[in-house]
Amino acid sequence: MAAEANPGKQLESEFGGISYLRVPIKTRLIGPDDDLIELVTTFAGPELVSGDVLFVTEKIVAITQGRAYPMESIHPRGLAIRLSRHVTKTPNGIGLGLPETMEMALRECGVPRILFAAAVAAITKFFGRKGDFYRLAGPQARGIDGPTAGTIPPYNRLCSPRSILRRWH
Repeated sequence: MAAEANPGKQLESEFGGISYLRVPIKTRLIGPDDDLIELVTTFAGPELVSGDVLFVTEKIVAITQGRAYPMESIHPRGLAIRLSRHVTKTPNGIGLGLPETMEMALRECGVPRILFAAAVAAITKFFGRKGDFYRLAGPQARGIDGPTAGTIPPYNRLCSPRSILRRWH
C-alpha cells in the first residue's frame, strides 16, 4: 500500500539528524465504544516491523475514552469567550483561539491557572516573548485538540482534552 500524506503534511521528517517515515494506517471509523488495544492490534499489528514505533493520535485516544465532545455541546462561559479573543492563531492550529477550546482549558486546568498564565503572557508579550501562556497553563492546555478540517466527519467537529495513554507491550 502506498502511503500518502494529508494536504500540507509530509510523510518524512527529520529529528536530531535522523530521518523518520510516518506511515498512516487506514482503519474503519472509530467510535467511543471501541477498544483501543483491539484497534491497534487489528489495524496496526500487521503493518509493524521490528524497530517500529507506533504513535496513536490524541483524537483517537480521546474518542475511545469518551473524552471527545461535539463543539455544539460545549457552552463557553464569558471568560472563555473573552480569553479566546487574545489567542494568536498560527498555521499549527487554532489552539485555544475558539471559545469552546478555551472553555475546555478552563475545565481541564482550572480558572486560577488559566488566568495566571494569561496575565503573565499579556506582560511578557509586551516585551516580545511568545509562548508563555501555554508554558504556564501546562500540558493539559497544550493538548486540547479542537476541530480540524482534515478529520473525517463527524470527528472534524470535536474538541478533546489531552487523554492519558499508557505504554503497553
